[in-house]
Amino acid sequence: LKEIWTVYSFGCLPGPDGFARPDILKIIMYEGRTKHAMRGGVREASAGVYRGGSFKMDEALQQGPAVFRDYAEKLWRRWRLVRGASG
Repeated sequence: LKEIWTVYSFGCLPGPDGFARPDILKIIMYEGRTKHAMRGGVREASAGVYRGGSFKMDEALQQGPAVFRDYAEKLWRRWRLVRGASG
């Protein structure tokens, strides 16, 4: 097995202030035994204002082949969620 990609997200419970935090989105890729990762928050919309959706690549992904970074960004754009806040 040369490489494997996985994309997943998980939610957060409300903090002490009662407000829920944005869900987390992760893209993990293994190239052999080397782990490459992109992490960040989902994109949210409230009253027509968008926030979140940014990401950070780990060092392995930043220093890896450009084709890995390009594909990770393509996956990010596809899977980041746009959620409307209720209320």
